[in-house]
Amino acid sequence: MEPEKQAPVSSVSEAPPDLINSIISAVFLVVVAILTVQEKDRRHLFYVGGRQ
Repeated sequence: MEPEKQAPVSSVSEAPPDLINSIISAVFLVVVAILTVQEKDRRHLFYVGGRQ
């Protein structure tokens, strides 16, 4: 008798990898958006030519 192959145990129960990647990407983009808005409130993000 062959030993049964078991899937590696993960903390996420039966979630497809695409869903996990989408959630991680969404969280990352939200964090970047929040940081960008905070930075924009403090000072200009960039200058296009001219003097500052």
